[in-house]
This record gives sequence, structure tokens and C-alpha cells, in this order.
Amino acid sequence: MTDIADLENRLSAAMDRIATGLNQLGDAPAAASGDQSGDQSEEIAALKAALEEERTANAQLEARVKALTAAAEARASGDTDGEVAAVTGAHQQEIEAIRDAAAEERAAWAGLNQRLVRLRRSNKLMRSNTLALRQAAADMVVDPELINNSLQVELDAAIAAQELERAEADVIIKTLMPMVKTGTEGA
Repeated sequence: MTDIADLENRLSAAMDRIATGLNQLGDAPAAASGDQSGDQSEEIAALKAALEEERTANAQLEARVKALTAAAEARASGDTDGEVAAVTGAHQQEIEAIRDAAAEERAAWAGLNQRLVRLRRSNKLMRSNTLALRQAAADMVVDPELINNSLQVELDAAIAAQELERAEADVIIKTLMPMVKTGTEGA
């Protein structure tokens, strides 16, 4: 554990030095020469790369510290292999439940998308039939087939809109169901 604390301290000190160097570069007046400007930009790029490497190393060390701390606490509390296996099994079941919920949600979204496409197609047909009806009315022509066709398209559009609303409700239910299950299990 002392090695990890020592590494954390060294990383923090290195990150502070890098931040100080970047601040000094930002405060320094711009050099008149193009070579100096190029050197500074290279140095800044190198410092930024070093900072990113230090951040990555720090994140890895923090994860390692958490894992070691959890392992130490498990040893201190006297966890046995059976208890660890039970916890692992419970986590596997939870992961499977999350995957199942995600699959149901994806299926609900796919259904919603299909209904939306159908509604758009129906609306497009309804617009073209409306134009045809207007033209027939302007020409003073009564076309019973055009009227029947228009009514059928309107009915299809109403059905598609209703199916879309059902699909939206299904998506909402599938999205909220895992949260509701988690909330009731926590209570």
C-alpha cells in the first residue's frame, strides 16, 4: 500500500510541474522569431502528451488502489471463496437482466421506427390523394373511386398514428421498466 501512495504522490507532483510549465508557457510573451515559436509549440505538444500519459497512469493507479482496497477489505472481513462466487453469480445475473432489458428496449425502438415509417408513407399518400381530390373538385368531376381511395388512405393513416402511439408507449415502458425494478428491489 505504501508503494501505491508513493506512486500517487509522485504522479501528483509530476502533474503539478506539467501544469505549472503550461501556465508559464501561456503567460510568456510570444516570440518574434518563427523558430522559437515552433520550438515552443513542439514543447507544448510534448508537455500535453506527457500530461495525458500521467493522467492515464494516474487513472490506472486509482483503479488498482480501489481493487487492492476492496481485496484488503474482503480479506479483513473474512470473505470466503463461496461468498465471492455468490456475489459474482449475482452480478452475472444482474448483467444478464440488463442485457435482456436493453434487447427489449432496442426491439421497442425498432417497432417504433417501423410504425413511424408507415405513418409517413400514409401521410404522403394522403397528401397526394388530397391534391387529386382538389383537382377533381376544380374540374367539377365526381370520381367515387378517388373518394373511396382517399377515405381508405385516411383510415390507414389513422391506424398508423394509433400504432405509432402504442409503439411510443411501449418504448417508454421498456425504458422505465428496469428503473422501476431497481427502485422496487431497493425498497
